[in-house]
Amino acid sequence: MPCSSPERELLTFWLAGSLDAGEAERVARHVAMCDSCRSDAANGRTGASSSKDYERCT
Repeated sequence: MPCSSPERELLTFWLAGSLDAGEAERVARHVAMCDSCRSDAANGRTGASSSKDYERCT
């Protein structure tokens, strides 16, 4: 079952290494306990299902 925790929303940023230390630790603890997020992190997947899920910044 897909994860719906707030940490799931930060998975992309955690994988990119762009979170501050506190947020990174929080996501790391979540990933250690959540099979869905751990699997997605191991496979390099993120919360967005495709590029259309991201808003373009200009």
